[in-house]
Amino acid sequence: MSALAMPRPGAGATGIPGPPRRAVRAAYASALSATLGFVPLHAIWALGVPLWSNEEKFRAWYAEGGGPYLFVLCAMAVLAGALALSLVRPWGLVFPAWVPLVAERPVASRTLAAAAHAL
Repeated sequence: MSALAMPRPGAGATGIPGPPRRAVRAAYASALSATLGFVPLHAIWALGVPLWSNEEKFRAWYAEGGGPYLFVLCAMAVLAGALALSLVRPWGLVFPAWVPLVAERPVASRTLAAAAHAL
């Protein structure tokens, strides 16, 4: 049996084959670049620390609401990373047991498409 035809771990009775290895690598690279490449510096800025920036312009921008804006951007980067991983992980097909109201139900493809489109 080829690697493409082997069932995904946790797929259970669905029998859906796992993703190709290069797709898994790409998903993890996307998730890491979205989170580790973006969040650390922007989280520092969101906390009001003008690291590697023009301090005068930063203080003026931050006073006008830059902090909450950066927190939202960081949350969106984490969400983008989670969506990238959901394409290759079992919880991208079935909601985990700890999710209220939809536990262990299949994830509708429209849900993933709508979330990806929103980003």
